[in-house]
Amino acid sequence: MEELRSPKSFLDGLVGETLRYAVKLPDCELYDFGFGKWKIEQDAYGSCKESCTYVLHVICRFQIIWQGEDKHIDTYYEDSSHELFRCVAAQLMGLTVSRVALSSKNDLWLDLGRCWIVFATWDEPDESWRIFLPCSGSPHLVASSVQCGFDDEEI
Repeated sequence: MEELRSPKSFLDGLVGETLRYAVKLPDCELYDFGFGKWKIEQDAYGSCKESCTYVLHVICRFQIIWQGEDKHIDTYYEDSSHELFRCVAAQLMGLTVSRVALSSKNDLWLDLGRCWIVFATWDEPDESWRIFLPCSGSPHLVASSVQCGFDDEEI
């Protein structure tokens, strides 16, 4: 049972899932990514909410490492323009996660074929990213540079 709750096994669920949306909220440091099928569910307050199978919230600097002929790296910060990110995010829509890796410093690496997206914790002891199954009531997987675990555990 413990193996089913390991960060690695939870993250492996992303393999084969399609990126459906990626947004940066204006005037906010949060980036929001949705993977998997679109679904409409009721939240804890009884409201209907449209979301994806997996949701990734990011409040750390991250990089998109493009492959192929257009090989380059885009870096995004908490104060990056949401309009700029929207333009780049449009190029990511519909790409499927083919591999997931978690570094020893809890950096999350997602291989989308055309690019890798690297959510790096950058020696930050506070939360850098979290991934969860919305409206499921299940714990969120939360990561910083010093720990990665489910938010119902002592992390």
